[in-house]
Amino acid sequence: RFLRKIEHFLQMSEDRQTHTVPAGSGERSILAKRVLGTAATISDFDAHLAACADRVRSVFNSYMQLSSK
Repeated sequence: RFLRKIEHFLQMSEDRQTHTVPAGSGERSILAKRVLGTAATISDFDAHLAACADRVRSVFNSYMQLSSK
């Protein structure tokens, strides 16, 4: 849900299909506030994004181990 929410905000703001999180601090700050709430910081956003990526990676790795057996 978190990644999909980011994707939707990015695509609405750029009015095109995109999957790239902005590198600039201004754009990241805006995205953080839109996704996590007005008090969110870039650090909050980056922490949530990293945790989500870790969960996805873990599930993917588990799936790949099961499918190779």
